[in-house]
Amino acid sequence: MLRKTLFAIAGLIVGFVGGIIVSEVIAITAYLMLGQSAWLKGLKYLPWILSILCAVAAFIWVPAKKESRRAT
Repeated sequence: MLRKTLFAIAGLIVGFVGGIIVSEVIAITAYLMLGQSAWLKGLKYLPWILSILCAVAAFIWVPAKKESRRAT
C-alpha cells in the first residue's frame, strides 16, 4: 500500500507540472494563432485536473505488492 501511495503522490506532482507545461503551450499557441480568446481562461484548471488524473492512474496501474517470480 505504501508503494501505491508513493506512486500516487508522484503522479500528483508530475501531473501538476505537466499540466502547467501543457496549459502554457496551448495558451501561447492559441494566442499566436487566434488572438486573445475568452476560452483560454478555462486552462487555469488544467494542472489540477491532470494531476488528479495522473494520481488516479498511478494508483490503479501500480500493483500493491511485487509478485515473487520464484518457482515452487
